[in-house]
Amino acid sequence: CGVVAVCSMIVPGLSGSFVLLLLGNYMLIIGAISDLSSALKSLEVTDEAVEAVKLMIPVGIGCVVGLVAFSHILSWVFRKHHDVAVSLMTGFIAGSLMIIWPWKDAVYLMDEAGNPVMRDGEKVIQGYDWFLPAFDGTTAAAIALMVAGIVGVALIEKMGSGRKDEA
Repeated sequence: CGVVAVCSMIVPGLSGSFVLLLLGNYMLIIGAISDLSSALKSLEVTDEAVEAVKLMIPVGIGCVVGLVAFSHILSWVFRKHHDVAVSLMTGFIAGSLMIIWPWKDAVYLMDEAGNPVMRDGEKVIQGYDWFLPAFDGTTAAAIALMVAGIVGVALIEKMGSGRKDEA
């Protein structure tokens, strides 16, 4: 799980947490982290903390191995197939925007009687209604941060291309 999760964390637009959810191990990992955190706060070695360490060691090793291996693979892919790799990552990022769009309302699946369908005690989400936010201080701050990010990336790119020309 560590290998797969860390590999998905390297690729923009993919979520390591979501991959862990798909693998069915997200709650296991989060629980182990919580147990370790509690043990560290209380400075007490509990059975839960020992079990958490037993779980986190192989996951951590998998993360390190996956990070090293996948970064080398990704580096090779960028050297050999740069344009295709950039296009693929751009597609991942563009595809993830609909999921991370903060201004949306959940549309719940309804049965024939008009009642929400429940699964595991929660309403089943059928889809989302996306909307543009009202222009207020929060929206202005979000737009300002987006512009600052774009300008920051452009400046870093410009500085990087200037150094490449010097070399």
